[in-house]
Amino acid sequence: MPSWALALETERRLDDFCDELSELLRRRKVEVTTEQLRTGELTVDGRSIPLGPLAEACAGLHSFDWWSTMTTAVDEAKIGAGATKGASERSRRRERSAPEPRSPHTIRQGETVIDLHNGPFEAVAPLLKVQLFTDHSRGAFAALDHSALVLRMLCEGLHAVLMFDFGGHSQTVGASELERWGVVAEEVWARALANVDAEPVTASRKGEMVVIYGNANFVAARAVELADSTRGASDGASVFVGVPTWHSVLLWRTTTPGQIDTTEMATLTRNLFEQDDPVSPDLFVVRDGVWSRVGA
Repeated sequence: MPSWALALETERRLDDFCDELSELLRRRKVEVTTEQLRTGELTVDGRSIPLGPLAEACAGLHSFDWWSTMTTAVDEAKIGAGATKGASERSRRRERSAPEPRSPHTIRQGETVIDLHNGPFEAVAPLLKVQLFTDHSRGAFAALDHSALVLRMLCEGLHAVLMFDFGGHSQTVGASELERWGVVAEEVWARALANVDAEPVTASRKGEMVVIYGNANFVAARAVELADSTRGASDGASVFVGVPTWHSVLLWRTTTPGQIDTTEMATLTRNLFEQDDPVSPDLFVVRDGVWSRVGA
């Protein structure tokens, strides 16, 4: 880790930081590579701007809050096309006491421009994902107003949260968006979980236990759909679940949960929890769609 980025703590966080900032600068007509940003200096119009203070400002935030923090910093530094305009627009919004936008109003997917806040559900549905959060998750999830989010409490302290996935960064979906789409919640969750299942992953089997890894922050959410499948299951199956990090999930489906020795599964879950982007060190069991902690 370069010294200017130590506040970000991990190489993964640094990569995400550089990807996010380079995308913001690209939209401001400033061409810069992530490799250039990793030097800790941004050179624009003959000016050299250190990135250490911005990294420190972002370090205590979840990555879905970085966009607004970076936008403010870029505006204040008057970097790129639209900086002054962006600042004046925010001033007018504050004067009207309107809330700050949580993400860019529009994004481009290939040749298609998607309006996040006014477009129809079918336009934004491909961007929907589900991400798991606990108090262990990096960012400030515990401090957020949960009533403003679209989420499911799977178990005490473990939440599945509906997200927009923009590729370089992600953003929570507001409860008001769900109301505006006029689509039943079950369909929205189904689409988001289907998008999660479409993400590339690597799966391995250890006896009856399946371990799934991937690079995306949504891999652990694969547990949600499988756990839901136990609701009213004709074979009375239960699923043991470990969600140690955003990038991994452990699953063991069985019709004889009382006869299963979960020692190895619990140990592996705790060991993986020590890696980047932790979710939970606990092992869960889901019966008829209801989550509970093993041993609780």
